Amino acid sequence: MKHNKTIVLVLFLFLVIFLVSSVIAISNSPRIIKTYPRDNSNDIISEKEFKIKFKEASPIAVELHYKNILDSEYNIESFNLSNIVECQHKTANQEVWGCRKEINILDEDIEFFFRVKNAFIEVDSKISRVKFDSTAPELSVFSPEADDILSNFIVFSGEVNEESKIWYEMDNRKKHRICSKCVYFDKEVKIPSGESRGLHRINIFAEDEAGNIAEETRQIFIQ
Repeated sequence: MKHNKTIVLVLFLFLVIFLVSSVIAISNSPRIIKTYPRDNSNDIISEKEFKIKFKEASPIAVELHYKNILDSEYNIESFNLSNIVECQHKTANQEVWGCRKEINILDEDIEFFFRVKNAFIEVDSKISRVKFDSTAPELSVFSPEADDILSNFIVFSGEVNEESKIWYEMDNRKKHRICSKCVYFDKEVKIPSGESRGLHRINIFAEDEAGNIAEETRQIFIQ
């Protein structure tokens, strides 16, 4: 009987130690404050950079898990906690961290989450989605043509392979909008009466939703 009581007491002590350790681990679990890119399937971004801000006194690992939304397996990128280019303290008490990393991936729809670990527990951020597009739009300018001789009007016409904001600059001066969200454009612009005669440089720009910019240049002569 005494032997049985000893076994029960030992088991009870193990249970208490386990419960106390679990409480300590849960109370000291990492807290993820913010992640980037934002979880918004309508956003399209060009920079393939991932960021996380979290609170943890003694992290041992920070990971990014990512994949194409059609794939089944995640790729894993580990952050270097001792490299200030990737991770650094954000507060004087050194409990808040910020980590960032550029990932070499294709322009595609990505699903991702972060994982932060300490000696006791690991915490995952929610699964987010983002669409990357780092390719500039294809801009074709039909008019003006190179070395056009103009007197009263400039006709801007052309096309883009995706919806873009189109504008022009004359002699690298003020921006002038042609259209806000278009794939084709055809606009006649009156040449200001005070514009000097002679050679001028016109730059036509197309900016897609992700912020990638294409540019075409024409030299014209105003008579």
